[in-house]
Amino acid sequence: MRRLTAILLLIFAFQIISKAQPVTDKYYQLGLEAMQSFRFDEALRHFFECQREEPHNPNYLSKTGYCYYQLGNLAEAKVYFNSVLKQDSNHVSTLNYLVNIEEQMLNYRAAFKNMQRLIELDSTNSFYHRSAGNIAEKMSEPLVALYHYVKANQLNPNDQSALLSLCKLYVSLDQLEIADTLLDRALWKQPGNLLLLYSSAEINYRLRVFEQVLPPMQKALEMGDTNLAYLPLLPFSLSQLDSCEAALPWFEYILERKNPTEQMHYFMGFCYQKGGEFALSLEHFIKAIEQGISPNIGTYYQRIGDVNSAKKDYRKSVEAYETALAYKAADPVIHFHLAVGYDHLYKKKKQKPLRLYKQYIASKDTAFPDFMAYAKQRVKELEYYEKNTWKGD
Repeated sequence: MRRLTAILLLIFAFQIISKAQPVTDKYYQLGLEAMQSFRFDEALRHFFECQREEPHNPNYLSKTGYCYYQLGNLAEAKVYFNSVLKQDSNHVSTLNYLVNIEEQMLNYRAAFKNMQRLIELDSTNSFYHRSAGNIAEKMSEPLVALYHYVKANQLNPNDQSALLSLCKLYVSLDQLEIADTLLDRALWKQPGNLLLLYSSAEINYRLRVFEQVLPPMQKALEMGDTNLAYLPLLPFSLSQLDSCEAALPWFEYILERKNPTEQMHYFMGFCYQKGGEFALSLEHFIKAIEQGISPNIGTYYQRIGDVNSAKKDYRKSVEAYETALAYKAADPVIHFHLAVGYDHLYKKKKQKPLRLYKQYIASKDTAFPDFMAYAKQRVKELEYYEKNTWKGD
């Protein structure tokens, strides 16, 4: 009797399972079809039906989490993905989704922890190392990021994203030469890659190796690209190389297509000054000051002083130099230019220019030997004629 009862129970259980399985399979297939058609709300309803029969099935939990993820409900997606990990801590796709969720929720350390688990499972995966580097940067851990970017670059030298992230990190760490070397190697393999070309130009500009900015910019132009985000690097560099005549047409081209920055106004003023077009030069220096948000305001006033000095308008030049001095009190060259300006402005009373010449000499400036020689000579002349000449203006 007991044996018969046991057999009947087994038959009953088998019938239940056999009946439930086709139903579950049906809902699962409907869920997959809805999911593949991006009808995630509908897919959720089908996967819920699957879970009624098998609430701990990791496949159903994972699909439910994925649907919530696609619907933007990160909190619910996180609950279901964590339920999957409780049953299988090495579930790779689930770990990847949790990395993305934690990152979007700004839980960078939790995201990094999941990424570390993925790296433990596959240490040769360059994508994992690149992602770990990105997260480490967001955690303000530049050295950790550096390790993972270097690893990603070693594992996959063709990963442009990892390479550029590595270069930018080197730049932020003031390792510009290393960044430039990496880009040169990459450009040797991909000479027509615009992003690499522009990155190379940008780094060389920051290195102040202006002649090395020109080749990548010219290559980009030959390819027909005039990206206005990077194009100003060309006339900026030409200006620094004293090729102002070549720079000005590019400035005008950019000016017609985008609002100029204070830096552009400054360099245009500089180029017009070099060409002797003082009115245009002053116009752009003044616009640079009006837009000025950088620490270069003192330099702009200094340039206005230079232009007015070249025009022999010494009253305006000393006004500009005095303002520049308020921003750049430690700049000895401004003292020299002020001394010259007051020397021309005051025909008899020379105490002020004499004091300024002496201040410049005391600075022991070596950048402009001609200025130093002139200042020393002028001090001798002024002191010699002091008693006979300074009777009051």
